[in-house]
Amino acid sequence: MWLNSRCLGWTLTADVLVIGKKIRLRLDGRTVFIDQNKVDSLRRAFNRTKTRGRQLIQHSKHSLVHDQVLAEIAPDRFQRIERKAPPLVQVRRENAVQTAYRERAERRASIQSVQTQVDVLAAEAPSELLRLHAEIERATLTAMIGQYREMLNKSLKEAQWQRFFEKHKFVLSLAFARPVELSHTQFHAQGSTLAGTGAQIGDFLFREQGLALAIVEIKTPDAPLMRSRAYRPPNVFGPDSELSGAITQVLHQQSELRMRWKEHAFDNPTLRSSRADVVRCIVLAGRRPVEENELRCFEVFRNACKDVEVITFDELLVKLEYLQQHLQPTLDDVPF
Repeated sequence: MWLNSRCLGWTLTADVLVIGKKIRLRLDGRTVFIDQNKVDSLRRAFNRTKTRGRQLIQHSKHSLVHDQVLAEIAPDRFQRIERKAPPLVQVRRENAVQTAYRERAERRASIQSVQTQVDVLAAEAPSELLRLHAEIERATLTAMIGQYREMLNKSLKEAQWQRFFEKHKFVLSLAFARPVELSHTQFHAQGSTLAGTGAQIGDFLFREQGLALAIVEIKTPDAPLMRSRAYRPPNVFGPDSELSGAITQVLHQQSELRMRWKEHAFDNPTLRSSRADVVRCIVLAGRRPVEENELRCFEVFRNACKDVEVITFDELLVKLEYLQQHLQPTLDDVPF
């Protein structure tokens, strides 16, 4: 196939056009490689241009008949209309930076247009609006999962995970069976002494629906869960000190929160609708063990911790991926 194109002073000459799936658009010698989705997009654009051209020609013919025939036959009924015809194609040069800026501006303008007309769209096109809402949710969730997976592949500090969960509270909420609301981050279950020591600072304090509270203590995905050496060889492993220490820490915070509840409720009006009778404890740390004996001992240990729920970072990722898989738009029953 021979291809020759001249546009704005540039000339592109090629002998072969290769169309395929997932091909990066490029010129290699005298061969042009193009993805079939790009070809389909161009074909649809050509068809739209052709349709608009036909419509413009038809409209122009009607205008000529109106102005040169009907307006002369019955000027009182058919008044001449002054028209300003825009050019069919507007051509301008722009570099890559200008193109990216223009495309961002167009996307933002599209978002603002939908936002200002959402009530009208809900009445006129409820199915399309519902589909758009589902696509936005899936895109947002996909971006969140991508960031979470990328962070798992790095050795990040606890403070970096703290900031991530503060921004994406929804991820931590997956650790609960009931709806929750974040009350405080880095809360003080116990104040420090005059010397500045002895403070008990929890990572997250949630309020569940009802009166219950929940303390979430986070570590890192690299935190060890089970000891590397068997407690009773060959298949009995004990919890690592990092995990047992985190469990003890969150239980101590639970105890201090109950003991000082009146002080906390007085200082924080948002807590007055809750009670310290039920304070759940959750520890988020490490990854599920891979070795069979270690995994079995880990499951036995955490299921024996009746007052503390132990969840791993990769289990939260599985929950996010499961939600992404089942987040599909349902258009049969439109709620409008």
